[in-house]
Amino acid sequence: MKLKNRILDIYRIQLLLAMIILILNDYLRHLDSPIILCLVGITLLLASFNQVSRPWQKLNWGIQLLVGPFILSHATGSLLVLLSASNVICGFVVLCYLVLFLPYAELFVKPLKNFWFRLFWVIFFFQIAISPAIYYGISTNHGNRWLTLLLTTGCLGAITYFITVTRVFAAWRLQTPLSLTTQQLKLNWAVVLTYCLLVVLFLYSNLASCQRLIWRNDLHQWQQLLLSLESGIGEETLCRYAILTLLLVLLRNTKWPLQLLLGIFGSSLIFGLFHFINLTDQSLSLTIYQFCFTTVSGIFFALIFLYTGQLWLVMLIHFVMDFAASLSNGATFGGTVSWADYQSVLVLAILMVGLTTWMMFGKRAQVMVQRVRILTNVVR
Repeated sequence: MKLKNRILDIYRIQLLLAMIILILNDYLRHLDSPIILCLVGITLLLASFNQVSRPWQKLNWGIQLLVGPFILSHATGSLLVLLSASNVICGFVVLCYLVLFLPYAELFVKPLKNFWFRLFWVIFFFQIAISPAIYYGISTNHGNRWLTLLLTTGCLGAITYFITVTRVFAAWRLQTPLSLTTQQLKLNWAVVLTYCLLVVLFLYSNLASCQRLIWRNDLHQWQQLLLSLESGIGEETLCRYAILTLLLVLLRNTKWPLQLLLGIFGSSLIFGLFHFINLTDQSLSLTIYQFCFTTVSGIFFALIFLYTGQLWLVMLIHFVMDFAASLSNGATFGGTVSWADYQSVLVLAILMVGLTTWMMFGKRAQVMVQRVRILTNVVR
């Protein structure tokens, strides 16, 4: 109880500092954001009460759960704007951001018991944590442009998301990515070789319409490197670890192999659907292609994760695929879509159905069963 009170005190201090930062930001930059300041004030006021009735406790919990991370992220972005001239202090703020949400998670996310609430939170928090600066006026037109890109691409937000989600899953008494590495299972080299060949095939399909690879100026490649890291770390933490684990836990009483199939295809479908957010800055045809490609690749990533037990390996493969695409001139993800692109996705989809079926038998299936059992084992 004493520890929880100390954590609550830390969270209250965070909200108080957030209010001070936002007031300074409004004053120094001549902004007018009364709604945000009111939200911070209400959130801080509710967090200040210790003894309240049960309905007020539920109201406070709901507001803190939804508004708290937005306030902390918004205040961090505003602070980075105010301190944009100081690289050292910005670096310190970024390091603090990596663990900023841990008190919030311990107080308000840990009590979540319902599967759908948990699923909602891992998706909702991903959008909040991924980049604290990108929406708050930081641009590459001032200060250190290398540091600015580091702040605005979302790479550091992806690391923050990984740290927070791992801690939350431990608080929920679910397994963390490290849990899969504690039990060494013997892998079949034929399966590993098959996976390696398929990685090459996915890379080829991604770059099928590429005319040549281009190494552009250093700043541009730095940005593409960070964006690829953001996708590799953030999206794999969300889809291959968080969502897949929650689905497998939900389906743990379902017979094999239906549990595994529903978990893999369900998490991959959600992974593909996320890419419809790209409709804000690209065509519908390209977005539909991305949905198809990422859904199929999601199946592949899930199979790799559940067979090897190495989340970092899936992150690395995802990163390499995205970074290679960024080096291309005329690659699909940067241009138009042809029927040949859809044909390549169809071939990959057929291969993934075949690979999934193959993995359901023999010693391959035994390894997968052990991985799933580890992931769905609730810590007592």
